[in-house]
Amino acid sequence: MTEPISTPSQTSPDRLHRLILPCNEVVKLISEAMDRPLPLGTQLRLRVHLLMCDACARYRQQLQSIRETLRTHPDQLTGPQRPTGPSSETRERLIEAMRKRQQP
Repeated sequence: MTEPISTPSQTSPDRLHRLILPCNEVVKLISEAMDRPLPLGTQLRLRVHLLMCDACARYRQQLQSIRETLRTHPDQLTGPQRPTGPSSETRERLIEAMRKRQQP
């Protein structure tokens, strides 16, 4: 037996509130949705939120843009090589400071 369709006047605010996802949960779901398929109900709730919330929709767009850039330009992921130790100037200053501390 099917449940009768609710009209807006029959939908309780409590039930409606449970359907709307909060932004902090949407942020997590946006990332998850990019890594794996979400259950259909979650996908629908996510889409409804994104239609209503410009900030979350913009976050999703930015995250997609970042992921696409990283995927299409992996050669640009490495930054400049950092030295493995202090510079020669810093090393000399440290040695000099240690010498001064050891003098009576």
